[in-house]
Amino acid sequence: MTIDAMRAAAENGDPRAQTALGYHYDVGNQVPQDLTLAASWYRRAAENGYAPGQFKHAEMLRDGASV
Repeated sequence: MTIDAMRAAAENGDPRAQTALGYHYDVGNQVPQDLTLAASWYRRAAENGYAPGQFKHAEMLRDGASV
C-alpha cells in the first residue's frame, strides 16, 4: 500500500492504516520522521479500539515521545 493510500484509509477511520501510518512517521520510513504525527495516528487507532495502536500509543506515553 502506498503512503497516499494508507493516509486516505487512515483518514477514513481504518485503525490498521492509522497504526501503520503512525509507524511510518515514528521511524521516518517513506516520510520524514515526525513523532508528533506518529503519536497522533497511534492515538486515533487506540481510540478506535485497535490493540496494536493502543500498544504503540502507550509506548509513546511511557517514553514521553512527543505526547
